[in-house]
Amino acid sequence: KSTRDTTVVAEYADWAQANDRVLFYTSNDAQCKNSLDTTNVLHEVKQGGISNAYGHYSSHGDEYPEVAAFAILATTSYRGKNTVKTLKFKDLVGITPESIDVNDLSAIKGFQGNVFYEVAGIRMCDEGRTGVLNTFIDTVINTYALADEIRTRVFGHLSRVPTKVALTEPGVAEIKANAEGGLIQFRENGFLAEQIDPVTGDIIPAYEITSLPVALLSEADKAARISPDIQFVAREAGAWHSGKISGTLVL
Repeated sequence: KSTRDTTVVAEYADWAQANDRVLFYTSNDAQCKNSLDTTNVLHEVKQGGISNAYGHYSSHGDEYPEVAAFAILATTSYRGKNTVKTLKFKDLVGITPESIDVNDLSAIKGFQGNVFYEVAGIRMCDEGRTGVLNTFIDTVINTYALADEIRTRVFGHLSRVPTKVALTEPGVAEIKANAEGGLIQFRENGFLAEQIDPVTGDIIPAYEITSLPVALLSEADKAARISPDIQFVAREAGAWHSGKISGTLVL
């Protein structure tokens, strides 16, 4: 890609980050395979710390592999059980696998880029990264989907209730229950999960949701009908992308 193209993509990436959108793009710039290069667009997006951009290297850019990657995540059914996805190991249908060696792959991954290739006869995407280290595009999209699910449930409840939701503890609990419904659903679809405390071995819940007491509301907030804040902590399940399996053979 030309320097101008790199600048344009970086501007789109900045816009996506600032406006809660995601950007999927492909570069056919061979410098993406040069770990020392500082001119390619993958490097530019990485330097910008853009977590909302998925960058793909392909010498077959006219096949639009980024669209194939986006389609995998865009067709996720969030209302199902264990339905969320990662791009790692996924086949990009209709896309030509890249002929690539370990050094090229290492360079692309070093730029937080992604590539589609074939290994042991398996066509696979590697590996759903964004411009930020250890941040994956499925996490970004699923986070937005979770926020939208909570907004939809709470707004839907408020728009359907025939009277009103009182600004009382039972009223706040009513709203909190609807928000929690979204968290429950995203635990079911596999985005959230319980964790294990590494020290005590206790199970840490997939989410915790709390609200400030109504009694602590200021008179101004009461008059303006502004509820106490409802807050939650949710724990992502993550995904298995790599690991080591070792053993010892004995007679």
